[in-house]
Amino acid sequence: MRMRRESSTVNGKQAGYVTAETAVVLPVLVIVLVALLWILALASAHTRASDIAVRTARAAARGDSVESLRAAAHASVPEADVDIEMTSDLVVVRVRWSMSPPVAFLSAIGTQEIRSDATARREVVVL
Repeated sequence: MRMRRESSTVNGKQAGYVTAETAVVLPVLVIVLVALLWILALASAHTRASDIAVRTARAAARGDSVESLRAAAHASVPEADVDIEMTSDLVVVRVRWSMSPPVAFLSAIGTQEIRSDATARREVVVL
């Protein structure tokens, strides 16, 4: 007795479904991928802002000049707004900038503000 094997070909009625499904799913996957990459870029920017704020606060606490610290921060992120406040015993650094979405379909999210603050106690040099 011979067993009959079913054909692996798609019958005529279902031949166009794979193409139609791919045409619908592929753009959705691209949109999701771009949105995820945008979220990763925002996370990276926040990490960079935190790093700039901490480094600037530490350097200001050691006594570096405010102008050189702002120049160094702007060298890292030219669009950053760096505020440095010095009191008698503390240094407070605020770093802020805005990031716009890279593509038009993410414009509903809007421009995101990246910001970070850091505080350091001023160091006293004893000779």
